[in-house]
Amino acid sequence: KAATIKNKNRRQKFSEIGSPPQPVLTRWGTWLNAAEYYANNLQDVRDIVNSFDGEGILVMKAKAAVNDINVAESLVKIQRDYQELPKLIKKMESSKYTLQEAHADIAAVNLRQDCVDIGAYLKKRMLKNKDVEAIISLQKEGISPALYAELQCCQPTSASVERSFSMLGKLLRKDRPFSEVNVEKYLCVYYKKF
Repeated sequence: KAATIKNKNRRQKFSEIGSPPQPVLTRWGTWLNAAEYYANNLQDVRDIVNSFDGEGILVMKAKAAVNDINVAESLVKIQRDYQELPKLIKKMESSKYTLQEAHADIAAVNLRQDCVDIGAYLKKRMLKNKDVEAIISLQKEGISPALYAELQCCQPTSASVERSFSMLGKLLRKDRPFSEVNVEKYLCVYYKKF
């Protein structure tokens, strides 16, 4: 990433296979999308990176990384075992995705060999929280049918709320003085990104 992002000539070499994704640490699963890109295009990426001129640190690190046999093995495991996770994560980030849908999707996910036991972790989290299971199966005492209906339609994650707070923090930064007229426009632009 670092060897290509600031160099126009190197970026152009990726035009046939598409630019490498830029994983965002605060966005769930973006590194899995990057891993899928490299798994699908590793030989092309190797050829491109190995064609880089120069002896700079970034170039040398990039060449070492793409030619490392452990990288290829790891990409195979990630692609084989976890290719369903980015789609599931994307669904869970939606504000329209419900607890009931999430429960069904997590129960149905197939992680194949699951070399780092993410499946065991997910099942442990689901089994540990008996309240979710009780809400899904309508077994929790003292709850009216109307409340069950509301609870089953709740969001399973707080990702959209956290993004709202993040957006608000960016809006209220001290270096960004807004008049009241522009705040509404700024929020509309930001809202359309999601």
